[in-house]
Amino acid sequence: IMYKKHLIICFLLLNLLSCKEDRIGIADNDGIAPGQIANTSVESLPGKVKITYSLPPDEDLMYVVAEYVNKSGKKFEFKASLYTNYVIVEGFGDVNEYDVNLYAVDRGQNKSAPITLKVHSLKPPVDLVYESLEITAGFGGIITKYKNDEKANVVINVLTQESLGKWVPANSPGILY
Repeated sequence: IMYKKHLIICFLLLNLLSCKEDRIGIADNDGIAPGQIANTSVESLPGKVKITYSLPPDEDLMYVVAEYVNKSGKKFEFKASLYTNYVIVEGFGDVNEYDVNLYAVDRGQNKSAPITLKVHSLKPPVDLVYESLEITAGFGGIITKYKNDEKANVVINVLTQESLGKWVPANSPGILY
């Protein structure tokens, strides 16, 4: 029993002695913003864009953030790790042109000066699904068929009118083809 107590004490002392002055985690805020993102290119995709870039050579770089404001005035923000060279910006409900601001952010949360890109996505997946939607009569209900080549998260609700005239969702799983 005494041997176990000595062993535990030795283990604890070794752990304390092995600690270094170096800190791991959030660095102090040096107040210096990282350099700007460079060499950008934009790939338009259905309802989103992929922005590829070169990172600035700052040692305390943490991530890249892309921001845009939709037509309703709502601001969207998308982040990408410093271990990748692209960010996916999603949620475009149309094919209009949008301004996307790209920032490099360091460990002290200092933002670089923005790079503003004019982007437009391809037709959103919900529109593509709607264009392929086929509704046919089935036994005691309807059959829905549609294409979702993008494998997007799209919900199709079929509404039925209840006896009091209120429209409520019906149970209709649909068929992919």
